[in-house]
Amino acid sequence: MSTTASGLQGDKGAGRRRTLYVQIVVDVESVLLAHPPSSGKAPTKVPYDPQQFIVTTTQGVAVNAKGVIGLHAREGDTVRFYALSGSNNFDGAALMSAVESRADGAILEDFALVELPAETAVPVPGAQPPSEAPVEEDFWFWQSRVTAAGIEPYRLVLALYDRDETTGQPHFAGLYQWNLRIRVFGDATSTTGQNEEEENS
Repeated sequence: MSTTASGLQGDKGAGRRRTLYVQIVVDVESVLLAHPPSSGKAPTKVPYDPQQFIVTTTQGVAVNAKGVIGLHAREGDTVRFYALSGSNNFDGAALMSAVESRADGAILEDFALVELPAETAVPVPGAQPPSEAPVEEDFWFWQSRVTAAGIEPYRLVLALYDRDETTGQPHFAGLYQWNLRIRVFGDATSTTGQNEEEENS
């Protein structure tokens, strides 16, 4: 179920509360070649592969060698996940279909799909500076709120699309499931090296 949020109100003026973004860039062509979609309705399970999934985050250690997404966050912080392809969904496309806890959901509230309209800048050839603002766009995220520090297994489902070479239209290729772990570090001042050391101990 999707929820429409009116603008970005609530991100500011909330004291210590912050909003963290987690972006997952998918090499759609590589995933489809390595893991042909299953014929049934269940998502095709794929392992974490740094050559196929690039994870970045605005607060944290992104993803380590074990496929754990680490976040520097405090209780009450908002976390927003989203996905796209390496071509910014121009050729193949990746959309996040679900983010679900496979345990008790102790560190993050249930994720919900939210639509956030916001004014943004778009490139304009020849303009100085090379953009024009404001232009209103709708942004979509899977959003949650931090409830505690800890580590927990999650199920991330991606809908992948290729592009029909004849018609040029996007074509649904299949659902893919990545079982990962999310770790919330309660101390946002910890260094990346220390966090990775903890994960490897």
